[in-house]
Amino acid sequence: LLVGVTGTGKTAVMQSIMQSLPEQQYSTLLINFSAQTTSKKVQDIIEGKMEKKSKKSYAPPGGKRLVCCIEDLNMPAKDLFFSQPTLELLRLWIDQGFWYDREKQSKRQINDMQLLGTMTSGRQMINPRIQSKFSVINITFPHDAQVKKIFSAILATKLDGIEEFRQMIDQLVQSTVEVYNSVVSEMLPTPSKSHYLFNLRDMSKVFQGVMQAKHDLMDTREQMIVLWMHECIRVFSDRLNDENDKNWFKDLISAKLGSIYNTKWNQLTKDGANPIVVDFLDPNEEDPQYAEVTNYAGLKKHIENKAVDYNEEPGYRAMDLVFFGDAMDHLCRIHRIIRQ
Repeated sequence: LLVGVTGTGKTAVMQSIMQSLPEQQYSTLLINFSAQTTSKKVQDIIEGKMEKKSKKSYAPPGGKRLVCCIEDLNMPAKDLFFSQPTLELLRLWIDQGFWYDREKQSKRQINDMQLLGTMTSGRQMINPRIQSKFSVINITFPHDAQVKKIFSAILATKLDGIEEFRQMIDQLVQSTVEVYNSVVSEMLPTPSKSHYLFNLRDMSKVFQGVMQAKHDLMDTREQMIVLWMHECIRVFSDRLNDENDKNWFKDLISAKLGSIYNTKWNQLTKDGANPIVVDFLDPNEEDPQYAEVTNYAGLKKHIENKAVDYNEEPGYRAMDLVFFGDAMDHLCRIHRIIRQ
């Protein structure tokens, strides 16, 4: 049972284990638990991967061993008596090696199966009786040095071949880690801001956005910095629902621009506005360039043309939309989310 906070790679570890198993000896089954997962559903899924060996005995086909991988083991909802029937079914099998046929109430032996699970710590706790049946491995959040090494290696795969950007790898990683640490320590969840939850996945999305650009078509160091600013704003600032929090984040980015990149916000963007980076303005739709929008009039014209094309499609209900500044910004944000 792999336990750890969100974004520490529990699922990635489990998937690597599944992929490393020899196919001649093992078959795998992945089940994602949720609050609506019932014991009957789990029993049906597992039995669907089994074949009947005798009157009361079931086992995986081909003489293989089934490795049942369970994502979010602690998610099933508790019943009236605060137990989790889904987990009690698994505990029954671990203890006794069988569960019951739900129609005939007869024993049904389940052979050659083992469980591998993941669970997010800090959420709903599971009963100690089921937890005691697993070997529990705690996966901790990596240290800053480990995070920097990981993302430096990832960025190097795209930027090593470009001299000017190769020198920026350490700066990009250092600034992102510092921004993330500041956001995590300062932007804490409250009853009105319960979604202020940030983890390693958010940091990885910043680098994912930076990696999307065609770096060989970027001319200056400033273009890379603007791209980094945009990704940080999209990942972190867009989640902040308070204007004071957004201003705090803008000040944070401005501080990093001065201390790490030796530049200023107003030197990089027009009128100090938040940068917008999109890829749908590139005429090459098969492999578009993810680049900053420098001509807002051109952006508006392009969006309006797409709206006209949509309204002329047969069978579609025409939409009479006005694309003002904030509407275009939201449209670009939505497009980025769908694209990723």
